[in-house]
Amino acid sequence: MNILLFCSVMFPGFYGDTVRVLSLTSELVRRGHDVNVFTFRRENEFTYGSLNINGVRIHQFGVPAVLRKLRWRRQTAYFLSLYSLPSFLNRAVSMASVQKPDVLQAYMPGLFSSLPAVLCKRLTGIPVLVDFPDLDDWVRPRILRAWSFRESDAVTITAEVLRQRLREYKVPDGKIFFLPNGVDINLFSPRVNGSDARSRFGEKDIVLFVGALQDLTVLINAAKHVLKQHPNTLFLIVGDHTLPGLRREDWEEKVRQRGLSDNFIFVGRVPHDHIPSFIAASDVCVDTFSNRPYFAAAHPVKVLEYMSCGKPVVATELPGTMQTVKHGVHGYLAEPGDPQEFAKYVNALLDDGNLRIKLGRNGRKLVESEYAWESLTKKLEHVYRILCDRKC
Repeated sequence: MNILLFCSVMFPGFYGDTVRVLSLTSELVRRGHDVNVFTFRRENEFTYGSLNINGVRIHQFGVPAVLRKLRWRRQTAYFLSLYSLPSFLNRAVSMASVQKPDVLQAYMPGLFSSLPAVLCKRLTGIPVLVDFPDLDDWVRPRILRAWSFRESDAVTITAEVLRQRLREYKVPDGKIFFLPNGVDINLFSPRVNGSDARSRFGEKDIVLFVGALQDLTVLINAAKHVLKQHPNTLFLIVGDHTLPGLRREDWEEKVRQRGLSDNFIFVGRVPHDHIPSFIAASDVCVDTFSNRPYFAAAHPVKVLEYMSCGKPVVATELPGTMQTVKHGVHGYLAEPGDPQEFAKYVNALLDDGNLRIKLGRNGRKLVESEYAWESLTKKLEHVYRILCDRKC
């Protein structure tokens, strides 16, 4: 089967959107499918041109180099991307005409994802699948989202809470398919040796966070309560963010203001295949989503990766996270924004090594049975076949 996918995702990348798109497409290629990905990004550090990752052919586009120096603020970057939209759409239509894919797919409704996919459908009659993994509504006006869902032939969701949002757009249940995030259970494994990573940080209890630094507030506020009971704890933060107020430097400053700099290490971004060693070196892994609609609907990849490595999780009690983490079975779920409750569960796990092992094993067993990318890709293939059969 030939698949043409449109998105606004950075390759190679660190965060959940890249992991989802690249993991599913790589597995599709491994299973004998032909996959091309068209992607557009605004970042200055973005690499333009063509890539081949795991057999997936990735065609990367962005703002012309001569205009990149003008992108000194987020709004400017957005308007410059609109300047590039006609060229992107023209290339997308040309690719669809040449490749003659069996399925067109868009990662999220958006100007550089569902818009070219649906335009290609209008010209070719090829069915469109829209992947709807979160509620990130920035630069996705409601009229574009509504049009994308109406014109699509199927929509995949990562969390059941997203089904209700689709109903608000009058998407019939027959078009909606559940396809959660997953994990590479071979890369993220309890067998990974974390001794080298751990040796960098000394003999400490390690509490690990991995991902985009969108909201570390509950963890920073919980740290003082953890340190009262476990003063030899190190909070290891792997990841970064580029938006004002969310940069690594901003979170480092918040830590410094609270006098916690000796207990926090911000590693920054690391290649995705390096993350398992950090997880293996940790004692407790955390997710810190706040109670906002975007976070509530998210199905965090980081949590699946923690569990796949056999580590217990402390996360916030939100619908997308709760569909994976069962309280007291795979870890603990704290009320969002409650640092004392968050710290209570971190302390409980640091107190009891046997409990950490038990919950970690439960998590590994769950992801093996339900969240391996290989099995999720089979479900995606099933959706493709339904679309192709409907077309026939």
